[in-house]
Amino acid sequence: MPRLGLLIPPVNVVMEPELNHWSPPSVTIHAHRLYRNPVPVLTPESLMTMVEKLEESASLLAMAQVALIVFGCTSASVLEGAGWDEELSQRIEKATGIPSITTATAVIQALCSLGIQRVAVATPYPEEVNEREAAFLEGNGLSVVNLKGLGYEDSYRIPATPLEEVYQLARSADCSEAQCIFISCTNFPTLGIIDRLEVDTAKPVVTSNQASLWLALQRLGVRTPIGDGGQLLASLQ
Repeated sequence: MPRLGLLIPPVNVVMEPELNHWSPPSVTIHAHRLYRNPVPVLTPESLMTMVEKLEESASLLAMAQVALIVFGCTSASVLEGAGWDEELSQRIEKATGIPSITTATAVIQALCSLGIQRVAVATPYPEEVNEREAAFLEGNGLSVVNLKGLGYEDSYRIPATPLEEVYQLARSADCSEAQCIFISCTNFPTLGIIDRLEVDTAKPVVTSNQASLWLALQRLGVRTPIGDGGQLLASLQ
């Protein structure tokens, strides 16, 4: 039974339940919280504190003998532009000897697998973090045709966002030019609205948690199609 390891921000209370909901019985989820400045303010500076002790955090998670480590924070894995995600994975692998991916890497690969070139983005982030994310996506060859953010600087507000508000944010981000809607942030709830959004917009929907699990399962060699996680998770085979 493969064990999937998650490195997540200390404020994150969404990624674990969403991945546990979708994960097949053959995979177990094991999380460790990254170090972060204890003031729950979402800024590039506070996000960067999570990578300062990355090797130490990864080494502690590695003691659970996980088969793969996911750096499960979208905003922190896009901070320094294209290639930053791979740098984080390499640091984790060097410290632990365990294969690693980041959420940002998973999102790029998920969008590519769906043939997406033009994407609409919905986030809970403040503008400065949104700018970093758009630069990362465009640095990886994607066109961000629209981006809507809630502007939350208080990290605790993100997981408390009602699902209907997340749904409406995604609908407002959508536009005719977009081929897909990407809902960013592993601490932003989307479980239960992905399939609804795909039906209502006639477009695929990619989320941070859904993409993270999709790529992780592929790396683990688990390719069982999963329901209620949109076209992406249904495509596992």
